[in-house]
Amino acid sequence: MELNTPIEQIPKVGRFYAKRLKKLKISTLEDLLHHYPFRYGDLGKRRKISELVVGEVASASGQVWQIKNIRTRYGKKLTLATVNDGTSSIEAVWFNQPFLTNVIKQGARIGLAGKVGAFSHKPTFINPDYEIFSGKTGKGLHTQGFVPVYPETSGISSKFLRTKVKELLPTVLSKIKEPLPAGSLKRNTIIPKSKAIWQIHFPTSSKQITTARKRLAFDELLIAHLRAFERKDAWQKKLRTIKLDVHQEKILSLISSLPFNLTPSQNSVLKEILAGLAYEKPMNRLLQGDVGSGKTVVAAIAAYNVFLNGYQSTLMAPTEILAEQHATTLKSILSALGVKIALRTARQKKNEPFDILVGTHALISRSTEFKDLAFVVIDEQHRFGVEQRALLREKGVVPHVLTMTATPIPRSLALTLY
Repeated sequence: MELNTPIEQIPKVGRFYAKRLKKLKISTLEDLLHHYPFRYGDLGKRRKISELVVGEVASASGQVWQIKNIRTRYGKKLTLATVNDGTSSIEAVWFNQPFLTNVIKQGARIGLAGKVGAFSHKPTFINPDYEIFSGKTGKGLHTQGFVPVYPETSGISSKFLRTKVKELLPTVLSKIKEPLPAGSLKRNTIIPKSKAIWQIHFPTSSKQITTARKRLAFDELLIAHLRAFERKDAWQKKLRTIKLDVHQEKILSLISSLPFNLTPSQNSVLKEILAGLAYEKPMNRLLQGDVGSGKTVVAAIAAYNVFLNGYQSTLMAPTEILAEQHATTLKSILSALGVKIALRTARQKKNEPFDILVGTHALISRSTEFKDLAFVVIDEQHRFGVEQRALLREKGVVPHVLTMTATPIPRSLALTLY
């Protein structure tokens, strides 16, 4: 058995269960091992039947002295079993499961877990989980300790998944390779991957669950981080990147002419954006700020610097109203400096000469052309798809990109945090 073994080739799975497992995105044995529990039922240690108290959730085991199906006077089918562990006896009752008499036989040793209620004025396990012990050890997988509960689908229960993982994990545990060097494990105080996978499925304490989750979360974040670096590296390795000079005196003159002073935050991010524009690799930045915090003014000053370098800029907004507002703001700040600002929307299709083109999705249409696009500003990133943003980038010669938003999409926010 290998980690890449198709799930349908695993014993007692076959095509019937494989089809259902694939709904959970489980196609190989490795996928099954990486199908982690989302919570655990804490059943604690097994109790003696003589110690059980009505009203508690408990775990016990014993020998089946009797099991039978009965029908109540209201027509309900009940399955009743009497279980004894040497200290006392207790009954277990299941509703509308008459097939259990064919599964649980008299004399069998079973484990029970669930709520102890009162039935016919006696302490009784009400609809308990059960498992039948084949050996003398009576070690339970489903009825004691921390019991993992998995994402399920029709025909695939947590009990099925627990059983399969328990059967298969010991046979392939040694084949789970450790991708991190020992130094990384020690420095980040995380346990080996194989140990984490065992503990996430079969923990014996809450501490083991915590340490397993920490290691597996570390792997997920590391992979996300490396993929982000990979995309960033591919983006920065593209040719024909435009390195823009910073015209400091003219920018300071523009800032001093504004009817308000820039805030410390605006000055800070503007400095970073201008440094990014002057860099030999394409800038790709996210500018986050509340509505009305002055993001457009920062973008306007950056676009003015692009204009001073002889290149074009564009600003894409999600709605015509927003696009018109941005165009008005840019004109009020830059028109007096000789910057030509044009608007392109579904209604406003007139081709005008421009230094800065403001618009909606119309900017990514084939009819919209740029001669020297060097700076792309995208407002409200969550309103545009990744492919739409990519189409706009492709209209420039690997342009610098500034994305503005008051509400960053969760993925962008996560990458920022980590």
